[in-house]
Amino acid sequence: MINPHRIILSALFISTICGGMQCDKEEYQHHFLEKVELSPERKSYNVGDTIWLQYSNPDNRFFDRFKRLDLGIDSALISFELKLNAQYNTPVGPPDGFCDFVTAGGVNNGRYLYDYRTSLSTMIGCDNNAYNFKIGVVLKQKGIYSLEMPLDFSLQSCPLRANRIPLSRIEYQFNIIDGNKEVYQAIPLSLRMDGSGYMENEIDNKRAMMIQVD
Repeated sequence: MINPHRIILSALFISTICGGMQCDKEEYQHHFLEKVELSPERKSYNVGDTIWLQYSNPDNRFFDRFKRLDLGIDSALISFELKLNAQYNTPVGPPDGFCDFVTAGGVNNGRYLYDYRTSLSTMIGCDNNAYNFKIGVVLKQKGIYSLEMPLDFSLQSCPLRANRIPLSRIEYQFNIIDGNKEVYQAIPLSLRMDGSGYMENEIDNKRAMMIQVD
């Protein structure tokens, strides 16, 4: 029997390769922009606090940021990644990570541990055609961090969809008032993880929020 999850993972792998190599010279037809709610929105938190992220799209409509259109799309598979990146005055490679992730699938399902970050990878759609998630980020280590959603994700057709969705990207932004840039700027220049301006750009575009954990 063919494992449907294996089909989905294979589709994502091929999509990733094609995204980098532009398979068959096909260009992206849509670049969707979606908002992710974050609460509580603060500058500083304590160890043990939980930051909740929630995304809900009950109408199955996505906003194309370049064409300025809302498009209805069903039977799509959407990837999502969240990272808590160590920026300053943090431990290195804590054995149980910088945070726990709480999702509908359980605790730390899809979590990955690294020396300077803890990340979560998940997918939504296909099974019940519902585009929504709720993620709790349970903070475990003191220091200054950036909570980040990478710029682009692929939006792919579900394996049994009759018509293929045009090659599309989806970008997420935090629906927040302030990304706490001053927390990042307070880090000494010589000790910043990134000196190219990338981090400040991510904060300005609300793909990243700086936090201090006490």
